[in-house]
Amino acid sequence: MPVPAPAPPPAAYPPPPYGYPPPLPYGYYYPPPPLPKPRFPDDAAVTTSPFLDAIVVGESWQDRVSQPLNIGAEAGVYLGGRVRLVARAAVPASDQTDQPGSDSSFDSAGYQRRASDTPVLFYGASAGVVVYGTQDFALAPGIAFARTDVSDFGTMVAASVPFDWVMASGLRIGLELELGQAFGGSYRYQCQDTTGSSCGGPPQITHDRPSGTAFLMQFQIGYGFNHPNPLPPSASPQR
Repeated sequence: MPVPAPAPPPAAYPPPPYGYPPPLPYGYYYPPPPLPKPRFPDDAAVTTSPFLDAIVVGESWQDRVSQPLNIGAEAGVYLGGRVRLVARAAVPASDQTDQPGSDSSFDSAGYQRRASDTPVLFYGASAGVVVYGTQDFALAPGIAFARTDVSDFGTMVAASVPFDWVMASGLRIGLELELGQAFGGSYRYQCQDTTGSSCGGPPQITHDRPSGTAFLMQFQIGYGFNHPNPLPPSASPQR
């Protein structure tokens, strides 16, 4: 009797995506494909608004104050995705000292410089125009001002450059640099003779502080509201 011919081998599966992959040995499985990275609108960073941040600030105002560490908070908003407005306040983490400056014109007349009161609050605001924005980053340079609760130290006006990174969860991380001028304010002088007779004038006088360079650097972390939802996955290409 003739021996039957062996059965032909099974047909090979067509290559994906037209066919199914061959079965794997028991205990193995094909891992699921990685999920695509969520996509957001191109202006998601500036539409995540308003926002609240905790801030750490270092600043130096020539002939006024210098404090490397201030801690506080800021609140801001992007108006129409074009204008960035922020208000902030911070308190010194250590005692502030009045920079002596170089004004000694009254010392020879018998007056002596007195340190100004120690400030316990810095406050200010900034306004900028968005020049670059993506789904997770915004750059809005502009102008800023700042003052302390002690009028002797005057006012700072500066150019500001804030960098804002915005995560998909609404978490915000940022850095802001400001450089400008500090002006206004005054020095206090006390006559060494409490009656003022030896100084030829009143017992206490004030003198305007000269303008000087002002610098501020700030780190912030916070949360932005109204972050947009992810866009739907892009459609598969037509074949």
